Formats: sequence, structure tokens, C-alpha cells
Amino acid sequence: MKLLLGFCLVLLLSASNCSKQPGIYRDNPHVPDSTNDPYLDQQWYLGPEGANVKAAWEITKGAKDVTLGILDFIFEKDNRDFPINGQTCSSRSYEFVSQNGNYDLPLYHGSNVAQIAAACTNNGFGIAGVNWYSPVIAYDIGSHHMVVEKSIPLLLGINPCDAQDSNAFKECAQLVRNVDVLSTSFTLKEKLDISSPSKDNFNLFLYAEKAMSSGSKVWVAAAGNEGTSMELVFPNAIPPVITVGSTNRTGLRWDRSNFGRRVDIMAPGEDIAYMQRGSLVYEGGTSFSSPLVAGIVTLMKSVYPKEEREKYWNWKVAKYLIQKTARPMSCAQLCPDYNTFNNYKCQDIWCGDTATPPGLVDAEAAVKAAQMGLPKVPLIDTDKYLLIADNIIPHQTVSFSLRVFNRGGAKGRVNISSKHANISINQSTFDLDAITGPNASINIKIEVKTSYWGLQLGFIDIKAEGINNNDPYVDRHEVWVAF
Repeated sequence: MKLLLGFCLVLLLSASNCSKQPGIYRDNPHVPDSTNDPYLDQQWYLGPEGANVKAAWEITKGAKDVTLGILDFIFEKDNRDFPINGQTCSSRSYEFVSQNGNYDLPLYHGSNVAQIAAACTNNGFGIAGVNWYSPVIAYDIGSHHMVVEKSIPLLLGINPCDAQDSNAFKECAQLVRNVDVLSTSFTLKEKLDISSPSKDNFNLFLYAEKAMSSGSKVWVAAAGNEGTSMELVFPNAIPPVITVGSTNRTGLRWDRSNFGRRVDIMAPGEDIAYMQRGSLVYEGGTSFSSPLVAGIVTLMKSVYPKEEREKYWNWKVAKYLIQKTARPMSCAQLCPDYNTFNNYKCQDIWCGDTATPPGLVDAEAAVKAAQMGLPKVPLIDTDKYLLIADNIIPHQTVSFSLRVFNRGGAKGRVNISSKHANISINQSTFDLDAITGPNASINIKIEVKTSYWGLQLGFIDIKAEGINNNDPYVDRHEVWVAF
């Protein structure tokens, strides 16, 4: 199994064609200089030309009752800005869980990216994190896919081990944590290879589905750095995951950032500063854009009205607010002419009349929107993100039950369809109350016809628009069907 990372290393003493050393950033005069981290002026991506995080700090710097999880690999053992070896940080707590034991290797991908979201801030050293105060749980996943499969539900509060194996179950139980926001900076392409799909392809998907089905967790993931269209890769293909692409310092999509229908938001990913072995280092890539957005989501949850948070905060709300408040990006910004073939692909996806291209994240606007509570639009979710047949017999009809929820604050008219000829839906149009109403969910029946050609893959498309609602927003959701 191959972990594909979202970064391009640029050390201070080296030259590279993927990034350049940034200049000094001049602080926004309207934001008080309230941190003594010496390299804050090198963090251009926190300013108004980046993700506008410094302006958001005037509203919140985070809360201790919102926990951030970083699922990655290879963490630096002694790093004052991400202390995981018993060192103290006055502003927050750090917990480190290792299933790998990789210390003191040349590449510290885990602690490098984690600092962007949650560096120990105002400690007179290094850089500032997006979030100053929220507790952090860092999981070192190693490089084996079974560790990845189990670590995801463990961090999201679920024991993935077989209860019939009491020893394994108890061992897993000791590792269960319950984070509010999860950040990952890797993709696993071969785990969702649909050229010859098998049930084994979907193990990670099913683990993630179980962990995310409550709706209250938010998972932010990097889009990857191949500079091409990314569609069916893990974890980005899972509907609840907020996928983040990268922009450069001039506001264009970073040349190596992946693009496509599954990219939800863009964030700075060039010349990102962090501390390694006591020195300032710069890198670029979506590995850094993901924790940047994850940190912003923790700020959003910190100010979300507490009386609504337990019932009404969910991944759909977080994704909607992030996208609704983003600064629009033009076709020319999203699809610059880095490569003619990929540029045409990018334009086909993001520049058409019916396209919904991502914008550049705006932390201040997102935090202000989160203060308002539940959005007054329909937001569709389902109890399953993958429907998969247990026993596949050729030319038989297989039935599934799917529960559809409205997690938004306005009544919605829902339309369900599929382009696959072998998938039929018993009720394609219906209305759902807002999440506060008595009829905010419904069970529908899905039927599929199998064939002789092995496992097939299809999709169910769900759209919802408000009823008697002035907001023209149309929500979209997708469910996989494997049969």
C-alpha cells in the first residue's frame, strides 16, 4: 500500500522549482499583535491575502472543549512547537499515540503539518497555530494500511476490533479517542481502485462510514499533489470528508494541487512556514492546506452556539459554512495554464455553466457565520455512504434501505436519481422538514440488478433545495452502490 503525501519540501538552504522562500509579511494593522512567536511575520497564509486567520482571532482563538485530531506519521520527538514528549505548553494539552514508533527520522511529516493547525502558540518560539487553545491528539499511523483502517475509527470514538476477540478488543479500547475535528494529509489511491473492484477495496470506506454516520464529527483531508483530477481516492471520495486543495501566494491554484468535483475548498499551500529541529523551514502542498482548514473548523465550532452544538453541529453545517463564506475564485484562478491537458480537464470540471467550483477559505467570515448557528437551508445526509451487497448472484435483484436526513435549518424538497441503468429508486422526490421538525428524515428503498461481470460500482445523487426559502442554495449529496 502506498501513502501519497501532500507536500513539496523546501529547506532554507536549498533551491527548488516547487516553491520559493517567502518575503516578510506586514501585519494587518487592525489585528492586535497578541502573540510573541518570532516567526509570525513569516506566516503570510494567516493574513488577509491568505486564509484571513488573524482577523478571526479577534473573535476566537479556540476553545478547550473542542478537540483536534491529527492522523499522520513520523512525529519529531523534541519539537517545542508541537511537544509530544512530555514537554509542556501553557496554552493547550498534547497527547501522542503511536502505533509505529518512528522517531528522529529525516522526514517529520506528522509534526510538520500538525503545527499549522495547532502549534504551541505565544510561547516565544517558532510559529503560531491557527488554533491556540484546543487540545490535540496526534496519532502516528505508521505506513501499513491496517493501521490506517483502525486508527480512523479509533480517533472518531469507535472500537473497530472484533468483539469476539476479547484481547484485541480490549487492546483497541485503550486506544479509542473522541475528537471533534480530524485532519489527514494523505491519500490511498489503490484502496478504491474501481478498475477491478472487490469488497476488500471498501474496508476503509466502511470503517469511516461507521465513524462518521453520527454526523457530529468533521473530517478534513488533503486533495493530494499530482496536479490532476482526483475522484475515486480514499478518503476524499467519502461524502462527509471536506477535501482541501492548495493555492499559491498569488491566489492561483498551486500547480501541483489536485482538482476535481470532490475538492470542496481551497486554502494556501505554498511557502508554509513551520519548525523542524529548531529551525524555520518552508514547504508547499495540500498536506499543509488540510490542517489549516481543520484549524479553522475548530475555531468555528468554538463559537457555534452551545445550546445548539450538541444537536445541530455536524459535518454538513461545517462544510456549508466553509463553502458559503469562501472568497470566489475565477476559472482562470482555478485552472491556470500549468499543463495544457490537465488545464482542459480542470476547465471541464470547474468552469461550466452548471459547475460549483470551490472558493478560497476565509476564516473570519466562516467564524462569523458559525456564530449565527444552524443555517437556514436544507442540508442532506444519509445513514450510509456505501451500499454493498453481501452475496452477489448474477442477474438477481438486491434491495437496500437508505435513510435520508435533513440536517439543515430549512425545509427542503429532495430529488434522488442515478445515472446507472441497473439502479432504481422507489421514491425519487419528497419533502423533508428542517432538522428541528418531526419529518426530518425518511426511509427509501433502493434496488439494483446484478450482472455476470463481477462487482459493479454506481452512484446515487441526492439534491435538495429550500421550500419557500429565498436562499437559492442547492445541497448535493452522494451515496456509493457496490453490487
